[in-house]
Amino acid sequence: MRRAAALAVLALLVFAAPAALAQPYAEIDWAAARAGQAQAAGAVLVQPANPAAANLGVVRLPVLLPEAAAMRMGGAERTMIFPRENAWALNITGDGVTVEITGTRVAAPRPGPAAAARLRAAQDYQTVATETGWEVNFSRYGAAYSVTVECLRPRDARCTDGDYALGMARSLRVAGGAPR
Repeated sequence: MRRAAALAVLALLVFAAPAALAQPYAEIDWAAARAGQAQAAGAVLVQPANPAAANLGVVRLPVLLPEAAAMRMGGAERTMIFPRENAWALNITGDGVTVEITGTRVAAPRPGPAAAARLRAAQDYQTVATETGWEVNFSRYGAAYSVTVECLRPRDARCTDGDYALGMARSLRVAGGAPR
């Protein structure tokens, strides 16, 4: 289902009329993001191991990493990040569970002023059950974020309800990204 939604957004971005995409990027509240980064200064965050982790400065929205204590994977997880200018993805696998965390500032079509203000203000977490786990979606600093948890074993306690995925989303802290 996520793949179909992603393809629909991609099709909209590629085939939409240029006027509709005049400014397809959400405005980021960098002052709030810097304050969030200062609050995270003492937190122990999951550290991506792939070479792309050194490129977080190219990302034009806050990169959020989970606190290590929220992982509950036994310390044997593999963590990789894939930064791009207007989006990033983090993949964490281990101990029968996969966690994917994404962030994007792509906003197409661009909402009107009232909708944009609501999106900037929306900090509520929307939790949805999937076939293999849970997905949590939310907005922070003007960007859209998603946490997806998938378990190999259907009875894995991390996937029997949305608490693990919601806890993962709540543990996210600003770890990178930069304005132009």
